[in-house]
Amino acid sequence: MATLFLPALSAALRVMLLLATIGVLLLMVVPYGVIEYLRNEFALVDGIAYFVHSIAPGGNPDHAVAFGLLGVFIWIARPRAPAWRAALGLLALGVATEVVQLWIPSRHPSVSHAVLDVLGGVAGWCFAWLANYAWGAQARA
Repeated sequence: MATLFLPALSAALRVMLLLATIGVLLLMVVPYGVIEYLRNEFALVDGIAYFVHSIAPGGNPDHAVAFGLLGVFIWIARPRAPAWRAALGLLALGVATEVVQLWIPSRHPSVSHAVLDVLGGVAGWCFAWLANYAWGAQARA
């Protein structure tokens, strides 16, 4: 199966995965006041937050979307890694972010958020895999 990326980019892709992981961790553990400040100060941040929350009005899709993007980055950086490793890593990261929220003011850990983290991450990983599969099928045609 052909992949979308060249092996020579492997180190750069792993750095991108590391930065994406750090970004998701920061998003999940900063106090809500910081997020509100960023939304008020930067129109782009507010626009992204508005779009994410318009996906599921009244719900809390930010966990699923953030981890979904992380799942895409995991597949891009490590396309040949087994799916169970990606799922296990997403599970560990999701549980860790919820446990850390015990000590963050204005944050409240929730099992449902950890489940959303894992489901979003696995969905992102599957989306990237399917996109690569479709890309490879087109290249073979």
